[in-house]
Amino acid sequence: MDQWSDADGRNQRWTLHRTALPNLTTGDFTIRNQLGKYLEIPGASTASGTQADQWWYADQQWHLWHFVTANGGYRIVNAKSGLALTDTHPAGSEAITQTAVDTGNAQQVWTLVSSGDRTLIKNAGSGRYVTITNGSPSNLAKAVSWTEIDTPDQLWTVSRIN
Repeated sequence: MDQWSDADGRNQRWTLHRTALPNLTTGDFTIRNQLGKYLEIPGASTASGTQADQWWYADQQWHLWHFVTANGGYRIVNAKSGLALTDTHPAGSEAITQTAVDTGNAQQVWTLVSSGDRTLIKNAGSGRYVTITNGSPSNLAKAVSWTEIDTPDQLWTVSRIN
């Protein structure tokens, strides 16, 4: 390897791949899918039962998440509401909502599964993954749980911002 001034050559372009997740137990995190959208709680809602969705940028507290160690994984807690992501499947829907932290609820426990340089977010209770409805690239498209299909709306990058 040599060092040269910028000549805009293909041999000067690099792709960086993260090999490990950051320490998840401290700080604020964004969760961005391969569509370039961020997981959020719409409208800064603090109401239990609000369904998570995706948005094109992440500069507000309701776009940020905390990872709290739980038996078998993490609780993913919204920085604004303090409520935990919860998989409602199979109790009548497939929505990913925010609800009050319940340490006995496996539907609030998530694991992060490596898939190349991205991550699948898997629910410990249902065995299903955070997905965007119909793989939609639209803002406000709802988060649901689904089986693993490795589509861009299911592949996430978790990034610590502070």
